Amino acid sequence: MNTAWESTLFQAWDIRAALATFGLVEWLGETHWQVRDNPHLLDVSVGLSVAVLAVVLAALSILVAFLNEDYAQLLAATKRGVAGAIRPYVETAIVSGVSAVVSAFGLFVWPIAPPWARVTLLASGLGLAVWTTVGTVELVAITARHGRLRARLPEIEAAYRDAKRRAS
Repeated sequence: MNTAWESTLFQAWDIRAALATFGLVEWLGETHWQVRDNPHLLDVSVGLSVAVLAVVLAALSILVAFLNEDYAQLLAATKRGVAGAIRPYVETAIVSGVSAVVSAFGLFVWPIAPPWARVTLLASGLGLAVWTTVGTVELVAITARHGRLRARLPEIEAAYRDAKRRAS
Protein backbone atom coordinates (compact mmCIF):
# COMPACT_ATOMS: atom_id res chain seq x y z
CA MET A 1 0.00 0.00 0.00
CA ASN A 2 1.43 3.37 -1.02
CA THR A 3 1.55 6.16 1.49
CA ALA A 4 0.27 9.62 0.62
CA TRP A 5 3.85 10.82 0.08
CA GLU A 6 4.41 8.11 -2.53
CA SER A 7 1.27 9.07 -4.42
CA THR A 8 0.99 11.88 -6.93
CA LEU A 9 -0.98 14.00 -4.47
CA PHE A 10 2.00 15.94 -3.14
CA GLN A 11 4.24 15.74 -6.22
CA ALA A 12 2.20 17.43 -8.95
CA TRP A 13 2.35 21.11 -9.84
CA ASP A 14 -1.20 21.70 -8.62
CA ILE A 15 -0.02 21.60 -4.98
CA ARG A 16 2.57 24.26 -5.80
CA ALA A 17 -0.17 26.49 -7.24
CA ALA A 18 -2.25 25.90 -4.10
CA LEU A 19 0.60 26.80 -1.76
CA ALA A 20 1.36 29.94 -3.78
CA THR A 21 -2.31 30.94 -3.61
CA PHE A 22 -2.43 30.26 0.12
CA GLY A 23 0.65 32.44 0.69
CA LEU A 24 -0.62 35.23 -1.55
CA VAL A 25 -4.04 35.33 0.12
CA GLU A 26 -2.44 35.25 3.59
CA TRP A 27 -0.22 38.20 2.63
CA LEU A 28 -3.03 40.16 0.98
CA GLY A 29 -5.35 39.45 3.90
CA GLU A 30 -2.82 40.76 6.38
CA THR A 31 -1.96 43.87 4.34
CA HIS A 32 -5.35 44.80 2.85
CA TRP A 33 -8.42 44.94 5.08
CA GLN A 34 -10.71 44.76 2.02
CA VAL A 35 -9.62 41.15 1.43
CA ARG A 36 -9.99 40.23 5.09
CA ASP A 37 -13.54 41.61 5.16
CA ASN A 38 -14.80 39.84 2.02
CA PRO A 39 -16.32 36.39 2.68
CA HIS A 40 -17.76 36.18 -0.84
CA LEU A 41 -14.56 34.59 -2.08
CA LEU A 42 -15.52 31.59 0.05
CA ASP A 43 -18.82 31.40 -1.85
CA VAL A 44 -16.80 31.12 -5.03
CA SER A 45 -14.61 28.45 -3.48
CA VAL A 46 -17.61 26.34 -2.41
CA GLY A 47 -19.22 26.60 -5.86
CA LEU A 48 -15.98 25.87 -7.67
CA SER A 49 -15.23 22.87 -5.49
CA VAL A 50 -18.66 21.34 -6.04
CA ALA A 51 -18.35 21.94 -9.80
CA VAL A 52 -14.94 20.26 -9.80
CA LEU A 53 -16.47 17.23 -8.06
CA ALA A 54 -18.95 16.94 -10.94
CA VAL A 55 -16.16 17.16 -13.52
CA VAL A 56 -14.08 14.55 -11.69
CA LEU A 57 -17.06 12.22 -11.56
CA ALA A 58 -17.60 12.66 -15.30
CA ALA A 59 -13.91 12.04 -16.05
CA LEU A 60 -13.87 8.96 -13.83
CA SER A 61 -16.98 7.70 -15.63
CA ILE A 62 -15.13 8.04 -18.94
CA LEU A 63 -12.17 6.10 -17.55
CA VAL A 64 -14.44 3.36 -16.23
CA ALA A 65 -16.13 3.18 -19.63
CA PHE A 66 -12.69 2.51 -21.16
CA LEU A 67 -12.09 -0.38 -18.74
CA ASN A 68 -13.05 -3.42 -20.71
CA GLU A 69 -11.21 -6.64 -19.89
CA ASP A 70 -8.38 -6.04 -22.37
CA TYR A 71 -7.74 -2.46 -21.28
CA ALA A 72 -7.86 -3.46 -17.61
CA GLN A 73 -5.21 -6.13 -18.32
CA LEU A 74 -3.08 -3.55 -20.11
CA LEU A 75 -3.32 -1.14 -17.16
CA ALA A 76 -2.66 -3.95 -14.69
CA ALA A 77 0.60 -4.68 -16.50
CA THR A 78 1.83 -1.10 -16.03
CA LYS A 79 3.94 0.12 -13.11
CA ARG A 80 0.98 1.75 -11.34
CA GLY A 81 -1.69 -0.76 -12.27
CA VAL A 82 -5.43 -0.11 -12.40
CA ALA A 83 -5.42 1.44 -8.90
CA GLY A 84 -2.71 3.88 -10.00
CA ALA A 85 -4.78 4.88 -13.02
CA ILE A 86 -7.75 5.71 -10.81
CA ARG A 87 -5.79 7.35 -7.96
CA PRO A 88 -5.53 10.89 -9.45
CA TYR A 89 -9.32 11.02 -9.83
CA VAL A 90 -9.88 9.94 -6.24
CA GLU A 91 -7.25 12.36 -4.91
CA THR A 92 -8.75 15.30 -6.80
CA ALA A 93 -12.24 14.40 -5.56
CA ILE A 94 -11.00 14.23 -1.96
CA VAL A 95 -9.23 17.60 -2.15
CA SER A 96 -12.32 19.10 -3.80
CA GLY A 97 -14.57 17.78 -1.04
CA VAL A 98 -12.23 19.13 1.64
CA SER A 99 -12.19 22.48 -0.16
CA ALA A 100 -15.99 22.66 -0.17
CA VAL A 101 -16.19 21.74 3.53
CA VAL A 102 -13.47 24.19 4.61
CA SER A 103 -15.03 27.01 2.59
CA ALA A 104 -18.55 26.28 3.84
CA PHE A 105 -17.25 26.13 7.41
CA GLY A 106 -15.52 29.46 6.81
CA LEU A 107 -18.79 31.02 5.67
CA PHE A 108 -20.55 29.63 8.73
CA VAL A 109 -18.07 30.99 11.29
CA TRP A 110 -17.18 34.21 9.42
CA PRO A 111 -19.34 36.56 11.54
CA ILE A 112 -17.67 35.46 14.80
CA ALA A 113 -14.13 34.78 13.50
CA PRO A 114 -11.30 37.12 14.49
CA PRO A 115 -9.41 38.81 11.63
CA TRP A 116 -6.50 36.34 11.66
CA ALA A 117 -8.93 33.39 11.41
CA ARG A 118 -10.79 35.06 8.53
CA VAL A 119 -7.54 35.41 6.61
CA THR A 120 -6.59 31.78 7.31
CA LEU A 121 -10.02 30.49 6.30
CA LEU A 122 -9.95 32.55 3.12
CA ALA A 123 -6.42 31.43 2.24
CA SER A 124 -7.24 27.78 2.99
CA GLY A 125 -10.48 27.77 1.01
CA LEU A 126 -8.98 29.51 -2.00
CA GLY A 127 -5.75 27.49 -1.87
CA LEU A 128 -7.70 24.24 -1.87
CA ALA A 129 -9.96 25.51 -4.68
CA VAL A 130 -6.93 26.33 -6.82
CA TRP A 131 -5.49 22.89 -6.02
CA THR A 132 -8.63 21.17 -7.28
CA THR A 133 -8.98 23.41 -10.33
CA VAL A 134 -5.41 22.83 -11.50
CA GLY A 135 -5.76 19.16 -10.61
CA THR A 136 -8.83 18.96 -12.84
CA VAL A 137 -6.83 20.36 -15.75
CA GLU A 138 -4.32 17.59 -15.11
CA LEU A 139 -7.18 15.04 -15.07
CA VAL A 140 -8.24 16.20 -18.53
CA ALA A 141 -4.75 15.40 -19.81
CA ILE A 142 -4.74 12.03 -18.00
CA THR A 143 -8.17 11.12 -19.40
CA ALA A 144 -7.06 12.11 -22.90
CA ARG A 145 -3.99 9.86 -22.56
CA HIS A 146 -6.25 6.99 -21.53
CA GLY A 147 -8.41 7.67 -24.58
CA ARG A 148 -5.39 7.60 -26.91
CA LEU A 149 -4.09 4.42 -25.29
CA ARG A 150 -7.50 2.77 -25.46
CA ALA A 151 -7.74 3.67 -29.16
CA ARG A 152 -4.38 1.96 -29.74
CA LEU A 153 -5.43 -1.22 -27.93
CA PRO A 154 -6.14 -3.25 -31.12
CA GLU A 155 -2.72 -2.25 -32.47
CA ILE A 156 -1.02 -3.23 -29.20
CA GLU A 157 -2.86 -6.56 -29.11
CA ALA A 158 -1.85 -7.32 -32.71
CA ALA A 159 1.80 -6.51 -31.96
CA TYR A 160 1.65 -8.77 -28.89
CA ARG A 161 0.20 -11.65 -30.91
CA ASP A 162 2.86 -11.19 -33.61
CA ALA A 163 5.66 -11.15 -31.04
CA LYS A 164 4.23 -14.23 -29.34
CA ARG A 165 3.93 -16.04 -32.68
CA ARG A 166 7.55 -15.20 -33.59
CA ALA A 167 8.79 -16.36 -30.18
CA SER A 168 7.23 -19.81 -30.56
